Amino acid sequence: MHLALVSLYACLGLVSALAPLSDSDEVAALQLASAAVDAARRHIVRCTTTLVIMDHCELCTSRQRSRQTQLLDYVLKQTVQSLALQLFVGTLDEQPWDYSLFIVNKPRAFDELRFSLPNTLHEREFYFLVVLTERLWSLADVQHIFATSLQFNVINVVVMVQREDGQIILYKHRIFRPDCKHVIDVMEFNRYDPETGRFQNDVLFPAHFRDFHFCALNVSAQQLPPHFMYRGKSSGGLLDESDLRRISGIDGELLRLLAKKMRFRIRLYVPSRRSEIWSAGNYSGCFAQLASGVANMAIGGLSGSDRNRQYFSLSAVYQLNYLVFVVANDKDIPQVAHLLCPFRNRVWNLLLLLLLAVLLATPWLRAYLPHPVESLLASTFGNPIGVHRLSGRISVRYLLASWLLFTLVLRSAYQGKMFDVLRVSRPKPLPNGLGDLLAQNYTLVSGVFFDFYPESRTRLVPGKFSVRFKLVQRAKREDRIATISLINNLAHWNMENWDSSRLVRLHEPVYVYQVVLYFPKHSIFKFVFDRKIEQLEGSGILNHLEQRFVQGHRFIDMNARERQNPCITNDMLHGLYFCHFSLLLLASLLFLLELVSVRSPLLHSLLRRL
Repeated sequence: MHLALVSLYACLGLVSALAPLSDSDEVAALQLASAAVDAARRHIVRCTTTLVIMDHCELCTSRQRSRQTQLLDYVLKQTVQSLALQLFVGTLDEQPWDYSLFIVNKPRAFDELRFSLPNTLHEREFYFLVVLTERLWSLADVQHIFATSLQFNVINVVVMVQREDGQIILYKHRIFRPDCKHVIDVMEFNRYDPETGRFQNDVLFPAHFRDFHFCALNVSAQQLPPHFMYRGKSSGGLLDESDLRRISGIDGELLRLLAKKMRFRIRLYVPSRRSEIWSAGNYSGCFAQLASGVANMAIGGLSGSDRNRQYFSLSAVYQLNYLVFVVANDKDIPQVAHLLCPFRNRVWNLLLLLLLAVLLATPWLRAYLPHPVESLLASTFGNPIGVHRLSGRISVRYLLASWLLFTLVLRSAYQGKMFDVLRVSRPKPLPNGLGDLLAQNYTLVSGVFFDFYPESRTRLVPGKFSVRFKLVQRAKREDRIATISLINNLAHWNMENWDSSRLVRLHEPVYVYQVVLYFPKHSIFKFVFDRKIEQLEGSGILNHLEQRFVQGHRFIDMNARERQNPCITNDMLHGLYFCHFSLLLLASLLFLLELVSVRSPLLHSLLRRL
């Protein structure tokens, strides 16, 4: 729409050249104009500073033209103090304003305004207030106006009409019906009260698609852990409750949450090919299903890059991720890590199991040791055992000597390892970023070529990111192989393979990866899902979903060198504290039993047998 600022005086001068209206027509026209002014003052002023006004009167008589011009005259006079006004003059403009007021005498005149929205501006949300000045109208006329607006992908449209009895009504429309038939339903939702000069309802543009009435939306999803994971069939059928429970991941939980809040059912499509955009009309995976009309939306860790905006409509960004280089760390455990092994929970759990095994074996040792429990506790705390307490059997003496020799060897080995840590230098550090990878002649394994890495040093490996992770994992250090991945994908891989993974990211990120939903170009669903996503993000639900499936960020740098040489903290000594507390508790219990046995001959004789 080319819009130009028009002199109000030139516009107001048209009234004198037109036929005068009767008193009843003039009163009705003023009431309709007052209703339009009230809508502009109380609703539009709060959202914008500029209002576009367009009027057209198809095959109007002089009286009809007078009525419409008088209405326009009144609207201009009453709103010029609170809004900047622009009048449509019939040509195209590349930057229309978001709110527009249409004054037409019939739906045909609304069609003949010949306005259009540039292709680059279809991602903006527009609001149309259409005032129908002709008092002889039908619901089919109102429905026609809504249908015309949908051709421009504008769904926020209300129509103001005036009945023969003078009542002024606002109509809205609904696309999704409870029977899931896509028919435009016209519904009255507000009325103007001439006595108060205000509308009864304080809403001018009602929200759309709050309720899809459990109708089905076709969703194309890309399998990409931890964003979207589905363990069912991808035949394109409707998902029931059991199928919905098979959906997991950050994006999967978001999809389930959106379906629950907005009350729609999911017909899921999971393409086997990776989702890529090669050029206009050359798509694969989810994008091919969007372009062919099979799917209404696509999800699954899809990137919201600027290059893709010209082909599809993108939702608001609901997650920020980083694309990073991934390499394999050394297989050998660093020397300091060997020193920390005795402080791990596994070691202390094993010692506790051995202690319990010895306690259970004391009845067997009762025939050979006069005081097995006391001897066990004494040796556990490092105290010597008298010769008179030892058994005369060679086998028992051999077991005790073996145990003492084994502990001596472990102590000597630990001291030797400590000396070795102080003697051996630190290993060679890993690359820091792209510059180090190129300088050290690393080969990048990837599914596609990237602009930031030379094609001569890139090896194409088809398949999922897990295939490339395994290739880097098994490669030798001298092979110098790296790959590229999202931080969340790396964290998920390390979490699933925590006992064998040696993958580590480079600290220098490639770029920020914005995760979005995809819709067909100019889809009317975009703005509805944007509002719901912003609500979920503001409430912290999306951040909770990310932490739930990525387990924070502790698995991202689990193999980093600076994380392999931590200080000895209380967290590492939990096993030691537990074993020490257990032994003290056992010793206290035996001491109490000994005190009680002084007055209990039965207990005294029982303890003597132990």
